[in-house]
Amino acid sequence: MIDDTSKSRHRSGDMLSTDGEERFRLIVENARDYAIFTTDSEGNVDSWPPGAANVFGWSTDEIMGKPAALLFTPEDRESGAPRQEFETALSRGHAPDVRWHQHRSGSRVYIEGSVWPLKDADGAPTGFLKIGQDMTLRRQHEIALMESEERFRLLATTVPHLVFRSTTEGRRTWASPQWTAYTGMNDEQSEGYGWLEAIHPEDREVALVKWDEAGEDGESYYGEHRIRRKRDGMYRWHQTRAVPIRFSMDGPKEWVGSASDIHDMRLMQERQGILVGELQHRTRNLLAVVRSIASQTAATVLSLPEFQAAFDHRLGALSRVQGLLSRTEGEAVTVESLLRMELDAVTEDWSRVTMDGPRILVGDGSLQTLTLVIHELSTNAARHGALADPEGRIDIEWFRREDRDDEADGHLVIEWREKFSPRKPDLTRPRGFGRQLIEEAIPYQLGASTRFILEETGLHCVLSLPLDPQQE
Repeated sequence: MIDDTSKSRHRSGDMLSTDGEERFRLIVENARDYAIFTTDSEGNVDSWPPGAANVFGWSTDEIMGKPAALLFTPEDRESGAPRQEFETALSRGHAPDVRWHQHRSGSRVYIEGSVWPLKDADGAPTGFLKIGQDMTLRRQHEIALMESEERFRLLATTVPHLVFRSTTEGRRTWASPQWTAYTGMNDEQSEGYGWLEAIHPEDREVALVKWDEAGEDGESYYGEHRIRRKRDGMYRWHQTRAVPIRFSMDGPKEWVGSASDIHDMRLMQERQGILVGELQHRTRNLLAVVRSIASQTAATVLSLPEFQAAFDHRLGALSRVQGLLSRTEGEAVTVESLLRMELDAVTEDWSRVTMDGPRILVGDGSLQTLTLVIHELSTNAARHGALADPEGRIDIEWFRREDRDDEADGHLVIEWREKFSPRKPDLTRPRGFGRQLIEEAIPYQLGASTRFILEETGLHCVLSLPLDPQQE
């Protein structure tokens, strides 16, 4: 009875052992993504299941009996990695095998696995068991990600912009060195919503609203706000753009963006708008002046040729005025330079002209009208007055009225005196354009007071007009 029981137990043990070995064989042969094989004590392959053949590309007939070192890359073989791996397994009980290996085709296979020594009943090593999983695709993705991160880092730290990474809600997760240098805020201070401390208080709410809008459409972020510059505490306008780079099932997960300084561009656009408005204003005024000159000239001449000549001269004066109005900043126009410009157009003989007065600037508001007045006086002097008479002369004086009268307000006074041979005025001609300009236009346009006295032996014209602030 005892013998039968003992025999039964031995048979049961043999069956269990056989079942376990069969199950292990099935596991090894069906693990297609795992390379599970053994070598003898010298490192030569002595078992090569289908999984190993699938991972490394070697058939059983090709690899059996050959060194497992064939599976290592040339550089690892040269460094002695195969032998070091076996020695570590013997000394420590196992050794990691995480590295690139050589495929039968010459390509590389990335394996994550281990090596264990095989020993007999007495503990003597008889070979090695190697188990490794093919992780090539994952490793390639990791390398691609690392390379992408490195390219991003190089780009983000070299471009002249404030680069950042953020969540969909606008929480900062990383900021470039340029951001830190510009704002003085390090990564820790900028994380989350800390970056808002560098944004102008009036712009913070708008910046967050823009992030809410970007999170909803999941396409891009765009906003303009002022960022404080650490160097001088100045808030400068920046244009911020961001795009999503990582996604989850719920939408964008991470964004990358940059802020570009557009402060100078905004100032330029504002100045451009002012210039366009000024240009439109001046163009309308110029057309009105041309129309008025044409109308007044036609009313003071007797023939078309006379109109053409007079109109041409007046347009020339108007052209010179526009040149003065378009001068660059810092090119001041003084009363003296204005007088010289118009007299130069009608005479080369300055021996009969005297001018005296301080340096007084002519403001843009009065420049056009005053130039036309001086042009009319100069033209009339050349055609009918002192410059048309060999013995005639012109004396011009200008001054600030308060310089001669302590109780007077700020006015520019110009006195124009002509002396010429006695003559009788032509009463058949209508009152000239120049006199109309002096007696009617200047008082209306500039709030000036004028006096125009024409006698047989001379002309005395006095202009008194308020000084512009820049003339003071």
